[in-house]
Amino acid sequence: MEKTRLSKEERQLFKQKVINTLLSEPIFEGFKYMQVHEGIVKKTEFGYQRLCMFFHWEGYDREKQALATEIMHIGYDVRFDVLHKWFEEFSFRTLRDQRGSYSIGRTASMLEPFENYPDSYDFVYSGEDLEENLAKMVKDMVEIATYFFNKYRSLENLYAALIVPVLEGKKEFPDVGADWIFEYLTLTKLVDSENYEKVKELILDRIDFLLYRRSRYPELNIKEYEDKLDEIFKYLEALELEMSPAFPPL
Repeated sequence: MEKTRLSKEERQLFKQKVINTLLSEPIFEGFKYMQVHEGIVKKTEFGYQRLCMFFHWEGYDREKQALATEIMHIGYDVRFDVLHKWFEEFSFRTLRDQRGSYSIGRTASMLEPFENYPDSYDFVYSGEDLEENLAKMVKDMVEIATYFFNKYRSLENLYAALIVPVLEGKKEFPDVGADWIFEYLTLTKLVDSENYEKVKELILDRIDFLLYRRSRYPELNIKEYEDKLDEIFKYLEALELEMSPAFPPL
């Protein structure tokens, strides 16, 4: 009878091989595998850097007529706690979900230098080219992680990427979700307080657009906070926050 899936032991061995190979790279010194994060994480007193991935075990390579595993949803995240923790008492999400929020997250295809890189990789567990394919994936991950974690290692860098282009009229604020509203205002308060009122004005206009002026349905996540916005803004503006350190360069 043809084998249709890997055993639990085979899955664990393959997953451990991938994780150990990643953790052997110098760039990932200090990172640890954490199942709750579905990836490898480097935690600090002020946040974390994370490379997350999901193992899909039910694949099949028709060309090789063999069981295959897809490593998918590969993402690179950075979190600065100062942007998120104060909001826990207002969030409608669970505390676990709120504490799992990242400050910025990207896949390879979302990063201009790597837009042609894959966001997932297929492996034939018993294939002769397993080692070669694994080495190729790890090489890609190291390149992307080095770029991403260095690019977004500080709040100043984050501000330059997320807020400055909006102030310059080159980009718009997000059109989904709500947490970005409070994170972006916190980021501005810390990095560029002189522009806080300007950023707040632009955010309020964006909120109005997402709730009332766009043709499709209103953004329901923002709707959850609509009646509390003034209260939340006043709380944030009165809050004393300390500037977060930067992550060390890789």
